[in-house]
Amino acid sequence: MKKLITLAACTIISLSGLAQTNETKSQIRVFGGGLAPIEWGNDYTYFGGGVGISAPLSQRWVLNGDMAWYSRDIPSGAGYVDRDVLDFRGSIDFYFSRAFKGLFVGANFGYVGINSSVEEGGNPIAGPTGYVPFGFQLGLNTALSSKLDFNIKAAWGSQPGGAGAYTYNMGLGYKL
Repeated sequence: MKKLITLAACTIISLSGLAQTNETKSQIRVFGGGLAPIEWGNDYTYFGGGVGISAPLSQRWVLNGDMAWYSRDIPSGAGYVDRDVLDFRGSIDFYFSRAFKGLFVGANFGYVGINSSVEEGGNPIAGPTGYVPFGFQLGLNTALSSKLDFNIKAAWGSQPGGAGAYTYNMGLGYKL
């Protein structure tokens, strides 16, 4: 019994030492970018920014949550339509090197809320007030210092009534 307890204690101590040397911390991100529907002849790209938080699940897997706001004035009739998009996105990413380092791919899901207001005699533009996108993403994360990272990401996802939508953003991450 003493040998079993000693073996268990040595295993726990060695694994905790290994975990401390390979520790990857959570990250808070601030980013800017755009959201655009994939449609021929449609130049309705929305620009904005957002914040996100990421937490490592293991050496290569990371769980993310982003909240972004995009806006665009769309010419319509004699006026325009002011359209704001609030994008809540979650994803799980696989890093080829290790968490928060290098190239990654992932699956994303979320909720996109759309608020339109007609301004100065514009004609209303038909469309959904919200939808739930599912898709995938590709990105790159590189260290600028021991606490700061630069990240860039492109994501593609579903959109009602169209071929889909893509988002792209780049920003800075701060390791907690």
